[in-house]
Amino acid sequence: MLVCAGLLALAAPGRPGWTVAAVAWWSLLALVAAFVDGAVHRLPNTLTYPAAAGTTLLLTLAAAVGGEWDRLGRALGIGVGVAVLFLLVTLAAGGRHLGMGDAKFAVSTFMIIGWLGWPHILLGLLAAFGLQLLWGVGLMVAGRADRHRGIPLGPFLFIAAVGLWLLYG
Repeated sequence: MLVCAGLLALAAPGRPGWTVAAVAWWSLLALVAAFVDGAVHRLPNTLTYPAAAGTTLLLTLAAAVGGEWDRLGRALGIGVGVAVLFLLVTLAAGGRHLGMGDAKFAVSTFMIIGWLGWPHILLGLLAAFGLQLLWGVGLMVAGRADRHRGIPLGPFLFIAAVGLWLLYG
């Protein structure tokens, strides 16, 4: 439902077509990835790689048509930068808190968020980790928390990015 609302909002008049295509491409693949991550705690390469490649291509077309090369540079830098940060946390923590899939998923997700602007990066991170925390607290209150299983981040990255696009896109 949230994705449908997001895609409808993105299709609003005045939005550049290639930007809409990039966000729509990302959101369709990211939605499936979020469900997979929620179910099996994995973000598969068969979803993260095409999401990154397609998002890069479509945002590059958006930049070329709209002359927004600065936005593209920022989006690429942020996507890669957050992915490297996630990768470093994954390696330092031995994969206990973030996984390699989270780092790969961060590339396209934070490219989409980075297209919006610098202030949205921190907001996206805070929203994703904050929602994950609230979900964990809810599980503990309900007596359904599993200390050995952890809570996947992918669904919350997805919700945060779509929410930011609905609010600021």
